[in-house]
Amino acid sequence: MEINHNKQKFHGKYRLFKLVENIYYCEIVSYAVTVLLNCMYLAQQQSGGVYGMPVAINVVSALQLIWNIGVYVLYATFRLPLDYHINEFNLKRRERVKRLTPGQKVKIALETWLFNSSFALLLYILFVVLALAVRPWFIAFTLLLIVNLNETMNYVLKSVTRYNGQLCMTYIFGLLIVYFFSLLNYTLFAFKF
Repeated sequence: MEINHNKQKFHGKYRLFKLVENIYYCEIVSYAVTVLLNCMYLAQQQSGGVYGMPVAINVVSALQLIWNIGVYVLYATFRLPLDYHINEFNLKRRERVKRLTPGQKVKIALETWLFNSSFALLLYILFVVLALAVRPWFIAFTLLLIVNLNETMNYVLKSVTRYNGQLCMTYIFGLLIVYFFSLLNYTLFAFKF
C-alpha cells in the first residue's frame, strides 16, 4: 500500500516538473511573438505606415499581454515556490543549520523573486502595457527576455548586479588609473596642450 502511495506522489511531482518545464516553452513562445512584434513595428516605420499595421500591432500586443499574464500566474503558482524551497535547502546545507532566521528567509525570497523569471516576467508585462498605452517602441525592451532564456546571459547579469560594492571599487580604481595617466601625459607633454 505504501509503495503505491509513493508512486502516486512521484507521478504527481513528475507532472508538476513537466508543467514547470512547459513554462519555459511558454517563455520561448513569448519571445518569438516579441521578435514578430518588433519586426512588424520596424516594417511600419520603414514603409511609412502600412494600412492596418498599427491595429495589427495593437491586437498582437494585447494577445501577448494576455498570454504573458497567464504565464506569470503559472510561474508564480508552480515554479516560484519550488525555486524558493530549493534555495532554502541549499542555504541550510551550506550553512549547516536546521532552521533559518527570518532575515535569511526574506533574503532567500527576494533572491528567488529577483534572480528568477518572476521579476523579468513582470517587467515584460510592464513593457507590453507601456507599448499598448504610451508608445509602441516600448515593445523593443521586451527583447531583453533573452537574458532570462539564455543561461550564459543570466550569469553575466548576476555577476554584474550581485557584487555592487566590488564593481563600484573597480570603477573607482579605473578612474584613478585614467586620472594618473592623464596627469602624467599633461606633465610630460604640457607644451603640446
